[in-house]
Amino acid sequence: MPTIMPDSGDVHHHPFDAQIKPFVDCILENRESHCNVADAYRTHELCMASTAPREGGRVVKLPLE
Repeated sequence: MPTIMPDSGDVHHHPFDAQIKPFVDCILENRESHCNVADAYRTHELCMASTAPREGGRVVKLPLE
């Protein structure tokens, strides 16, 4: 059975092309990515808010202040 070992250095089976193509297309077409800085900010805000109740048992409202 053909197998690619983790230490082989072979990355042809990785999804890099599919992951980077939309980003490169946005640059070449001068348009905003669906995953922009504002989206990343909201994602991080949600992640931080999800851990807050465990740290103090308080209700957390978004946006964080």
